[in-house]
Amino acid sequence: FDHAPARYICILGAGDAKFDVREEAGRGLKPPTDLSTGTASSKGSDKDVTYPTLTSLLAYAATRLPKLARPADPAEALMLDARSMVAFIEFARKCWEKEYLQTSDSSKPKNVLPELYQQLIEHALVRSGSADLHAAALHSLLEAASVNPSAFATMYANRLGWLQGFLSHTNSDARSCAGRMLGMVSMALDAQAARELLDGLVAQAINPEDAGEKAARFEDRDGAITAAGFVLA
Repeated sequence: FDHAPARYICILGAGDAKFDVREEAGRGLKPPTDLSTGTASSKGSDKDVTYPTLTSLLAYAATRLPKLARPADPAEALMLDARSMVAFIEFARKCWEKEYLQTSDSSKPKNVLPELYQQLIEHALVRSGSADLHAAALHSLLEAASVNPSAFATMYANRLGWLQGFLSHTNSDARSCAGRMLGMVSMALDAQAARELLDGLVAQAINPEDAGEKAARFEDRDGAITAAGFVLA
């Protein structure tokens, strides 16, 4: 199960046009099961399964997807079919969790957001991505950010506008994740910048028209209120 090229083939299959291919590919991204019962055995439980390392998975994927090694352009097309990208993000997150959340502190890698993992997430967040893909990618980014909020805040302090763009997302989970991360990033801002951020969020929540919107939308207000709460926290 820790063979990165084999898992990558399953990621590609998750976006296949044929339903049965997608189903089999999905099984290939889940921990092995006891073939006699069709259920996860103690030896095949997620806790005991050895996943590919995040580095090996992404390094192999980069040889097949040269775009992965470059910063994402919000206007570009997805590297893979949206369903394959969702599978890629979710499986990469499992690999990340194995390394960062289920290992002892002494053996954990120091960088909780490796460059290729960050770029995979941001490639999934291009405008052509689906709502489900954006939600999955933002969840992965938030999970990594939560391990070291101060480092994340410093890394994304100059990308407030990019994060704020997801506050109006149609997916509520995506809005919530973006709001939480804005709260983290606000820690790296000086008092004046933090006040301006908060004032802008409050203005959008109270009167979206004054914040440059043509019409009030529930998503706009909900995202702004959520983010304002985390900035204040």
